[in-house]
Amino acid sequence: MKKLFLFIVLLTTILVVKAQDEKCITWTPEKPHVGETIKFKFNTSVNYNPNLIVWYFSDDESGNTTGLTCTHKYTQSGEQMVAIYNNGKFWCNDYIDILPSTSIKEPVIINYEIKYEVYDVTGRFIGNDINILKNGIYFIKQKVDNKYYSKKIIIMNQR
Repeated sequence: MKKLFLFIVLLTTILVVKAQDEKCITWTPEKPHVGETIKFKFNTSVNYNPNLIVWYFSDDESGNTTGLTCTHKYTQSGEQMVAIYNNGKFWCNDYIDILPSTSIKEPVIINYEIKYEVYDVTGRFIGNDINILKNGIYFIKQKVDNKYYSKKIIIMNQR
């Protein structure tokens, strides 16, 4: 009887840990960029009414998107949140890193006299000073009048 009890405890522990490892929200592409269409999926083994699944995004909290899957385009780079509510109750959320846009609409003019941020091609924040950059491709991001602007720059022959 003691062995059976230990087996049940062990099995329950394994199932709980496995359930915690599975993400309730997944998305593709895995590393999306600003303006790119991202497909989200609610991963559940429970048969929910898709009309009662409501999606919320940190840049658009209107909650107008429903269903077990949906698409969304983020308008800002950085860590963004996605959350799911079921029948008005919070179900789960996750955070997604949105990389700077890969398409630059010219001309984008960056005013280097006001605050700006520098990112490398993987979307990693580098700093706030282009004078320290080594050879490579970078993105400059700047907020002006509540709009974000990005510009790709290439540093060559830097010593």
